[in-house]
Amino acid sequence: MSIAYLLEEGPGVHGDAGPPPAVLCRRRGHAWRLEWGGGTVLVGDSVGMRHLAALIANPGREIPAIDLVTGPVPPAEGALRGRTASDQPVLDEQARQAYRRRLSEIQAEVDEYESLNDLARAAAARAERDWLLTELTAATGLRGRARTFADDQERARIAVGKAIRRALTRIARADPGIGEELQTTVRTGLRCSYHPR
Repeated sequence: MSIAYLLEEGPGVHGDAGPPPAVLCRRRGHAWRLEWGGGTVLVGDSVGMRHLAALIANPGREIPAIDLVTGPVPPAEGALRGRTASDQPVLDEQARQAYRRRLSEIQAEVDEYESLNDLARAAAARAERDWLLTELTAATGLRGRARTFADDQERARIAVGKAIRRALTRIARADPGIGEELQTTVRTGLRCSYHPR
């Protein structure tokens, strides 16, 4: 079964298998009509609403975030999609070692300035130390492993998650009941899904 965006006006967006989902979603011109529990709301079109419509159209099915961004592709092309855009670390080993050496030097400077009661220089050295620690923390993962730049799947996960959360916020403002239902039943991540209750 392919992912169905069904952007044209028409019947409720839902998959072919099983009963229709708890929330019905229909495209109406430049807006989406959502129905649930006797309530109806119109929400303007957005990327997040299109992602949400695809999830509602495929209840219970996990859809890779990258497929929501780019659409489904043939299996041969799909193998290329998961490749990392860059395996380059944010900081290479040489840079991390240089940062660590400088941290040792700065700590010695802080100790020396404090022993001389030179509080201004000690504060400046501590500020540099704090900055270096922040940079090292941002460039390393668990247990100090090198962090690499995000790959295509990770960028898709972030983009889809943000877009869907914005759409859910708009829906919740327009109809708190439908918004809460979707916030409870929609999951985002590397694989996204809608699981009606």
